[in-house]
Amino acid sequence: MSSTKPPQPGPLGWPRAFPIAQAPNAPLLAAFAGRGLQALGRGRARHAGGVLYTVALTVWAGEEALGGVNWLRRLLGVGTLAWLLGSTAAGRRTPRTPVSAASRAD
Repeated sequence: MSSTKPPQPGPLGWPRAFPIAQAPNAPLLAAFAGRGLQALGRGRARHAGGVLYTVALTVWAGEEALGGVNWLRRLLGVGTLAWLLGSTAAGRRTPRTPVSAASRAD
């Protein structure tokens, strides 16, 4: 009979060997910044924010899909890549952001 111990819980009760959430890495922080710029910017700044968001989120999702620490993180990466690809194939900008009257004037 083997004496294997169950996984030890982390600080929030989840096993340390199966992290779900962690501090954002550089591509994810860049995606957040791009999304903020897209939401608050006008004209070229708004467009640049959308490009930054899409590129950074694609890099993050690729890193998670190929090197995620567990199956759930890899699945999250693959799902995000599929969502980005589907949005691009449908001809939509990601994510959809309402166009305000102020940004139309630019």
